[in-house]
Amino acid sequence: MKKVLIFLTIVFIVSCHTDKKTKSTICVESIKYYEPLNDNLGESPAVTINIKVEDSSVCKKLEGGKLKELLIFSIKKEDKLFIYYQTHERLFRSGNTFSFLIRTSYFKPNVLNNRKTWKSDEIIKALNGDIGLVFDNDTIRVGSCKDRKFIIQTIK
Repeated sequence: MKKVLIFLTIVFIVSCHTDKKTKSTICVESIKYYEPLNDNLGESPAVTINIKVEDSSVCKKLEGGKLKELLIFSIKKEDKLFIYYQTHERLFRSGNTFSFLIRTSYFKPNVLNNRKTWKSDEIIKALNGDIGLVFDNDTIRVGSCKDRKFIIQTIK
C-alpha cells in the first residue's frame, strides 16, 4: 500500500509540472487605419481594431458594456489625448471577433503643434503594440495574433 501511495504521489507531481502550451484566448487580428481623402469634409481619421476573443468572461464584459477604456500601449502617454474610443458606442461583433472604432487626429499634420506628415510605415510602427482593454478594476493586455494584418487606406 505504501508503494502505491508513493507511486501515485510521484505521478501527481510529474503531471503537475509538465509544460503545457496554452492557446491564447484573446488576440489582435487586424488594425486598419482610414484617412479621409478630403479634409474639408470634416471627417476625422479612424482606426479599427479587430480583437478575437475566445474567453467567455471577456465576451460577457464586452457585450455588457463594461469596457471603460481602450489603450494602445505603443502610443506615447502624452499623445493619448489624440486617440479617443467612445465606450458608449455599440460594439460590432462577427463570430468571435469584436471591432473597435477609434477616432483620432494623431496622424494628421498640425501646423500649430509642429506635427509631421506620417508615412505608412510610421503609422504601422506607432500602432504595432499591445492593446489594453480596461474594465472596472482590471486591464487585459492583448497581444497580436500570429497572422495580424495592418491596412492603411484612404477614403474617398
